[in-house]
Amino acid sequence: MKRAMAFLLAACMLLALAGCAHWAERPSIIISGNRYIDRDMPEKELPEGYAYAGELTAREANNTKLKGCEYYTSDSDSSIYVYQECGTPVSSDTVDNTHLQWAYQKWICEGAAGR
Repeated sequence: MKRAMAFLLAACMLLALAGCAHWAERPSIIISGNRYIDRDMPEKELPEGYAYAGELTAREANNTKLKGCEYYTSDSDSSIYVYQECGTPVSSDTVDNTHLQWAYQKWICEGAAGR
C-alpha cells in the first residue's frame, strides 16, 4: 500500500511539473532581431537619456499583449523601456500584481542580461 501511494504521489508530481513546462520560457519582446526580457522593477519616470523609438508591433510584442505600447531607447544602453501596465512595487524586490499601474518597465537585451 505504501509503495502504491508513493508511486501515485511521484506520478502526480511529474504530471504537475510537466504542466508547468510552458512557464520555463520568460516572456520576451523582439526588436531588430534582439530578444529582451524584463528583470527590473517598474519605474514611474523614464530615466534620463532615453528617447521615444516607436510603438511595439504585434510581431515585436511577441505574444506579451504589449502591442501598441510605446518604447524608448538610448544611444548609450542596450536596454529599452516600455511604457506599459504593470504591477505596483511594494518593496525593493516585490511587485503587487493585483494593483496595476502604468509605468516604465526596463527590458534588458538577452545578450546583455548578465552585465
